[in-house]
Amino acid sequence: MQYLYNKKQSLLFLLMLVVTTYVFYAQEPHKEYYDDGTVSRTGYYKDDKRVGEWKFYHENGKLALAGKFENGNTVGVWKSYTESGKLYGEGHFKNANEIGEWKYYYETGQLEKVVLYNANEQLDGVYKKYHENGKLSTVGTFENNVQVGEWKVYHENGQLAEIGVFEAGEYEGLWKAYHENGQLSGIGHYEDDKATGEWKHYHENGQLSEIGYTENGKKIGEWKFYYDNGKLSEIGTFDAEASQGVWKSYHENGQLSEIGYIENGKKIGEWKFYYDNGQLSEIGTFDAEGSQGVWKSYHENGQLSAVGIRENYKKDGEWKHYHDNGQLQEFGNFDNGKATGEWKIYHRNNALYQIRLWDDGKFMDIISCYDGNGNPLDKGTLVHGNGTVNYYDENGKLTETKTFVDGLEQK
Repeated sequence: MQYLYNKKQSLLFLLMLVVTTYVFYAQEPHKEYYDDGTVSRTGYYKDDKRVGEWKFYHENGKLALAGKFENGNTVGVWKSYTESGKLYGEGHFKNANEIGEWKYYYETGQLEKVVLYNANEQLDGVYKKYHENGKLSTVGTFENNVQVGEWKVYHENGQLAEIGVFEAGEYEGLWKAYHENGQLSGIGHYEDDKATGEWKHYHENGQLSEIGYTENGKKIGEWKFYYDNGKLSEIGTFDAEASQGVWKSYHENGQLSEIGYIENGKKIGEWKFYYDNGQLSEIGTFDAEGSQGVWKSYHENGQLSAVGIRENYKKDGEWKHYHDNGQLQEFGNFDNGKATGEWKIYHRNNALYQIRLWDDGKFMDIISCYDGNGNPLDKGTLVHGNGTVNYYDENGKLTETKTFVDGLEQK
């Protein structure tokens, strides 16, 4: 009798379970749609609040997000997906807040990062990020969404890229950076999130690349810069980040490259530029608007190469160019940086080569063309900026033919 009673009771329980299950699952899920009729989301409501499993979809129909609701709040495991259907992120919700460990993935499926959230949905605990090749990229600690303690950053090859300490989310103390080959790249100190004191940077071969002091995150005082062969490349002074005073640059062979004065980061006054053989290559003047006044350039043998006026970096007025034997090569006028009017071109023996007409930087016509002995040559078909132009050497040998359209050379 006892067995029969228990059996009846069990059957009654199963019947009630079936009925209850049917009632719950017989409810049609709520569905919403995009304008094109594609399902955007589906799930259940109870007392106007989301409950049970919900799924959200991209416009292409692929699953975007899936998880559960309790009394309208996200709870339990949730997963999100890319438009291609690949898993993007997964983790737990509690009372609508992300909590505990969350993982995020690259499109390839490779783990991108692992983070920890506290009950206030703030990053809290060890943070790890990975390169797509699976190598560790970044590791450090958060406390209530703030970076603290030692942090390390790595190159894709696994070599350490950067190491240092955060205090309350700010850079603090000694920081070091490294090249992919493991050589030290930079070293210096931070105070209250700003670079301070002496900083050094290095080339991949270990040679010093620059050295100087910083204050409140800005370069201050004398800084020196070096080539990877150890030779000085540049030296000058900074004042609150802007370069000031006399600056010198050098070629890799140690010869002076340029020298002049800088004010608030801009070249001012006379500047000189040199070839790596020590010969003067160019000399002229700058103001706050750019290069101004008479500028002269020279060939490596010391002969004058060009002379003319500049206005705000642009050539203006008459300019003359010379061959390296000192003979006039060409002369004509510029207007706002563009060749204009008649230009005369000469061979190295000072014989007239061509007379050209320019208009607003466009090559319009050739009036005449001669070899080094004064014999006329076929100048080409250029008329009003359209046609061909023939180029010759001093002996009258054709070296090149170029085509122009509307005064511009066609490549």
